[in-house]
Amino acid sequence: MKVQPLLHRHKHPTQMLQFAELALAQELIHNGSSIPYLYYLAVEHYLTKRYENAISHILTAVREYGKDYCLWSLMGHCHHGLQNKVKAKECYGYIVDSYDRPKDIHLVALRFGTYCLQDKNYRQAREIFYDVCKNSPTPASWLGVGIACYMMSRLREAEQALTEANILDNKCPVIWGYLTLISLRSHRCTEFEQCYKQTRRYNLQDKQILQEIKLLQTRLKYPDPMPLPSNST
Repeated sequence: MKVQPLLHRHKHPTQMLQFAELALAQELIHNGSSIPYLYYLAVEHYLTKRYENAISHILTAVREYGKDYCLWSLMGHCHHGLQNKVKAKECYGYIVDSYDRPKDIHLVALRFGTYCLQDKNYRQAREIFYDVCKNSPTPASWLGVGIACYMMSRLREAEQALTEANILDNKCPVIWGYLTLISLRSHRCTEFEQCYKQTRRYNLQDKQILQEIKLLQTRLKYPDPMPLPSNST
């Protein structure tokens, strides 16, 4: 079956999923309930947010094949979709600690690192996000490093990581928010004003960051900077 040319013909997601269902039906007819069939069936269910069904197929495949990286990462994504943090973190942690995993496990590592931040395990989060940055640096991975370092009061290292994140995405309000906090804690008034204006410009909504900014402003007696001109680029 020539899958690749057919996939290129169907750009709409619904058409792609319909084609996937047809391809899976043909696979089942010709090869039975194989491991690839169970995996791609689980993927199809994951993409349509039928997470419980996807998990059922993954468990069947795992019983026959073991905890393969692809199977267990998909299991983690399904639990993540179900907002089952404990089980998702367990799956992601298994992959991160596996000796035979691929070097680039970007999404798995980002989500696992984010869970570590939520659990206030900042040292582990820093290591995980740094590992991502070595293979496929993104604004999210550098931001993860920056947040972890900030929470450990490693301000210089945090600023370096956030600067890298800002280079890749200079419109992210959360990045600007943490740069604002670092400027405040470093008593750099001019830089604080510049960064704070960017948080307003890009509509920072993170209440925890905003509260900490206000607290430090009050403590240091820094007034709110004048807003950027409306035509500022």
